[in-house]
Amino acid sequence: MNQKIEKNGFWKSNLMTNSLFIIFLSVFSVSKFSMESQSQAFREAQEKFEKKEYLLAMIAAQRVTDDEKKNSDFHHLYGLILVQLKQFSEASVHLKRAVDLDSTNAEFHYSLAAMLMQEQLETQALFGPNGMGMGKTNNETNEIIKLLQHTLKLDPEHLKARLHLGRTFHEQNMRNRAFQEFAKVAEKDPTYPWVHYHLATIQLDAGKLLEAIQSFQKEIQYHPNHGQARLELGDLLLQIGKLNEALIQLQAADQENVSLPDLHYGLAKVYKELGQYKKAIEEIRQCLKLVSDVPIVHQLLAELYYQTGKTELGNRQMKIFQQLKNQITTSYTN
Repeated sequence: MNQKIEKNGFWKSNLMTNSLFIIFLSVFSVSKFSMESQSQAFREAQEKFEKKEYLLAMIAAQRVTDDEKKNSDFHHLYGLILVQLKQFSEASVHLKRAVDLDSTNAEFHYSLAAMLMQEQLETQALFGPNGMGMGKTNNETNEIIKLLQHTLKLDPEHLKARLHLGRTFHEQNMRNRAFQEFAKVAEKDPTYPWVHYHLATIQLDAGKLLEAIQSFQKEIQYHPNHGQARLELGDLLLQIGKLNEALIQLQAADQENVSLPDLHYGLAKVYKELGQYKKAIEEIRQCLKLVSDVPIVHQLLAELYYQTGKTELGNRQMKIFQQLKNQITTSYTN
């Protein structure tokens, strides 16, 4: 659904950003190294990290021995702790130090790349994708690509790195290279989370609607609770006229894992096509409670009012639609 809306230039959802945040919750891992070589403070830091008690983990890490502070594993662990505390600058220092001390460790390279990706996502969430030039720079993106490629050189079976390399290529409009990386992940592990979703997005970019539908269906087959895939699939089914199937997918979408404005908007569109105008109006009003500055939401509500004979309310919504549309057009031209 989001691909279609975004082409209009009015929908400013952080859907893909949210999806990436979900992935980042599980990207970091701490290597298991010899218990005999660890001090009590080191073991405590690792245990607290694994329990997601990050502040306590940082305090424990600060108590490790001087010898351990010269160890690559310490810098890796401390860097990961700092990432979770969103202290990215200091985390970068320690993760780079871990790579310098042990350049043959694939996980160290991956952790540094993942930290850079998460820092970019945090920046975008704070300033917005068009805010004050705070988006991704070519240098940052190139560094991420090099780190992920080096990770895969050291460990070709590192599927997280390959998935994120594919995502980075896709963001740079390098669709063929992105598709190749996603296809390799799917070949190695067809059940890998998000891989068929990302294959579908590339197929959509290429106009391969039916293939994209099949990929979304495969994602849902392996991950029935993948609400975002159901949301996208529902919109595609609506586009080809399979209204009841579209409604089933949207109603089954896990509301905790999708953009709620998109979900309400999609449901409103389906109910509109089914002639269930009362339900459609209820859904679009729920959408408006969450995003009141998106023109196409007001446009759809206006259409629903017109179809139910509420001309004055429809005219009011169309006026808001035109005002918001003009504001966005002006902001893009200035």
